[in-house]
Amino acid sequence: MHFLVSREYPVVDYQTMAEFVGHERLFRTADGVFWLHMSSDGRSVAEERIIRLTLRDTITWLKEAPEQFGSFWDFAMVAAPLVPTFRSSCSIATPPPSRTSESHGH
Repeated sequence: MHFLVSREYPVVDYQTMAEFVGHERLFRTADGVFWLHMSSDGRSVAEERIIRLTLRDTITWLKEAPEQFGSFWDFAMVAAPLVPTFRSSCSIATPPPSRTSESHGH
């Protein structure tokens, strides 16, 4: 996986009016898949999310105006840290179990 670009931007929580910093990092895998990792700092509970982007979404993300930064946040899955006791900059999402594995008892 290759790191491509990152950005930081100020965010105001509309419910509490608290200010914090949003971070977004774009990665590309060897097979050409784009992943956007998002996180927040300065909140009482830090949160991380990840979303797989199509090529069109990646281009849209790259061209976003500053007032649109963070637009993919609500569409992303909550990311689970690689090591639960240590907050790392790379996380993976835990996908739900597939129906196939449940039906075969795996």
